Order: sequence, then C-alpha cells, then structure tokens
Amino acid sequence: MNTENLFHPSLPYNGLSGHIANSESSKTRAVAEDESGVTASRQKQILDVLAKTEYGNTWKELADKLGLHHGQVSGALSVLHKAGRIFALKRTREGSQIYLHARFRDEHGDALRLDIPTVTKATQNREAFADLLAAVDTFLNAQSFQTVHELRRAYEAMKAVEN
Repeated sequence: MNTENLFHPSLPYNGLSGHIANSESSKTRAVAEDESGVTASRQKQILDVLAKTEYGNTWKELADKLGLHHGQVSGALSVLHKAGRIFALKRTREGSQIYLHARFRDEHGDALRLDIPTVTKATQNREAFADLLAAVDTFLNAQSFQTVHELRRAYEAMKAVEN
C-alpha cells in the first residue's frame, strides 16, 4: 500500500494552508499549491525530518536540508504548529525558533514548550474585530439581555486589543 497518498495536509485557514492577507497573488499561489499537492508534500517532508530529530530544527536548518526558501519553510512550520503537529521550544538556536515533531512533546515540560503559536497584534485585531461584528449582527437580529452582554464583551475585548 502506498502510504504517501494517506497523508493529509493541515489546511487550518478555511481549508487553505494560508496566504498573505489582502494579497491576491499570495492567495492564488496558496490555492494552486494546496490543490496540486505541493502543500501536502512540503508539510510531509518537514514532518519526516522533524520526526527523526529529537533535538529539533530551526527554519534555516530545514531550509538547508530540504532545499527550500524561508517563506516556504516558515509558512509550513506556522501551519503545522497551528495544527498541533509540531511544537516549538521557548529557547532559540542561533536566533531562530526550534521546532520539534509532536511525538517529542512529552520529553519537554510545559515550561520549555510553545504549544500554541504566537499571535501577532494584527491577528489579534482582526479576530477582535470579527468577534465584534458577529456580536453586533447577533444583537441587531435578536436584541435581548444575552445579546447585549455578548456585544459588551466583544466591545471590551476590541478596546483591550486596541490599547
């Protein structure tokens, strides 16, 4: 049996591997790579290397081993990290984050691991704004004590992110 065909890529962004926001060319590239199998192949290559390396790899080490450039490796690492298939250490090597396969998670205590990727301020703003819009929509469609509470919570969260 060919196990290569059994690999399912992580596509956590509405069924895509991710792209630069507001960039049509980046979105087009992501869709093409996801549909053609490039995304799956790249993720599998990275997971295969990390599964054999208990001390982990930085993006640079992976790029050198796989012949990929920074954007290709860091994009795949971000998606795999978000999906929980890999994790990062809180320490760095030569100024870069160290990534490990999820199978090594138990060998590193909670204090040493970054199980959840860091969320950028821009992402926090987008998520808070989306939550606020959803709360306003709910409020406008069904005004009640509960929807007022949801709207207030979303508004306060948006204000907190802005500060």
